[in-house]
Order: sequence, then C-alpha cells, then structure tokens
Amino acid sequence: KGFVSSVSSALDPRTGMGKVKVSAGGGLVIGDMVPVKIVKKRARNVLYVPEKSLVEREGKYYVFKFLKGKVKQIEVKKGVEGEGIVEVEGNIAEGDTVITTGAFGLYNGARVKLKEKER
Repeated sequence: KGFVSSVSSALDPRTGMGKVKVSAGGGLVIGDMVPVKIVKKRARNVLYVPEKSLVEREGKYYVFKFLKGKVKQIEVKKGVEGEGIVEVEGNIAEGDTVITTGAFGLYNGARVKLKEKER
C-alpha cells in the first residue's frame, strides 16, 4: 500500500499512459512497472448495488426491488462506481433484493420469479 505523491499532466499519445510518482515504502526500484489500483474516493456507511441492476430512464436511475413476487421501481441517486458496483442512495436498504438480470425490461409492479441461485 502507498499513496500517489504526484501525477504527470502529459500522456504518451501512443499508449495513453502517463507518469505517476508513488510512495510505497520499500521493495520498489526507480523505474519499476507495477500494477496499481487507485482509489480516488472512499465512502463509509453507504449502500452499493451491482452495476447491472441499475437502469437509466429519461436521465434518472432506478433499481427494481423484489417484494413478494413483484418488483417495485425505486429511483436512486447514483454515486461512486467501480469494479461492477455502484453506490446508491434512495429507498433501499441493506438486505433488500434487487433484480440484476433483465432489469432493463421491467416495469413497476411486474411479476417476477427469482432463480434459486439469486436468492
């Protein structure tokens, strides 16, 4: 683990790569190329849903919450996203079941049946 101490504003036009200085403790030699994951923002006490459960309609974002054999369309505010998940804020809570497959074709009140592995 370490932190980015500076970022070059110039990118190589062929590769799209740029230079970054990282302070990472020991074990690295100047010029080493290593894979990195940069976390720009870290949120606490937030709710994340799978990115594929998010549906955009007319500039607004929704998830479909499963309730007793039907779905309820819930408007959510989209936040930080990455690695297949998206931070959301709205009328959903930890433990709620959201539809991840086929959500785009759903509507409020549609009847659905969950596959066993999705429960």
